[in-house]
Amino acid sequence: MSDSRRDINVVLEELAGVPAMIPSLIDKLWPRVQALLAELPMPIPRVVLTGCGDSLFAGMAARWAFERYAGLPTEAIEALELARYHVDTLPPGTLVLPISYSGQVARTVEAARNAAHFGATVIAVTGRPDRRLGQTAARVLPVEVPSLGFSLGTSTYIGLLLAAYLLAIGLGERRQHGLVDGPAARSCRQQ
Repeated sequence: MSDSRRDINVVLEELAGVPAMIPSLIDKLWPRVQALLAELPMPIPRVVLTGCGDSLFAGMAARWAFERYAGLPTEAIEALELARYHVDTLPPGTLVLPISYSGQVARTVEAARNAAHFGATVIAVTGRPDRRLGQTAARVLPVEVPSLGFSLGTSTYIGLLLAAYLLAIGLGERRQHGLVDGPAARSCRQQ
């Protein structure tokens, strides 16, 4: 018996919906980003994005946005490597963003827990805040991406990447770094 949620048409339909999904996610995420950033302790000496697989790649892709728009040294570190080998060397107050759409990836949960233990400020970026990652982190940015079934993860990847970009823009505004004024920032401020 064939599972219709795994059909190639599901993938095609989700991909076709991505352009409409992006402004919808901005509308949902931007107020959440502002609320999270308003409560963050300052100063933030650096940003570390972490995760596994696609989530790590989203962090790697967003690294430049944090450096450019927030003006902070930023790196993306694989979750196991961060949890076991780098976490105790982070400057106090480092902003650590563990990314996992499922919220269940053991190494990403471990990285979040260990980073918090060593004094980092942790904001989990996840599509499932009710799962382990959301329960581990003191702060959570939920990313709700509509899904029609089992696609290739393209829309969830884009949602996680968008959340990271918005955090970078919002952090830059909070730090008054160069007064971000591109089309995305203006669009977010209009919300």
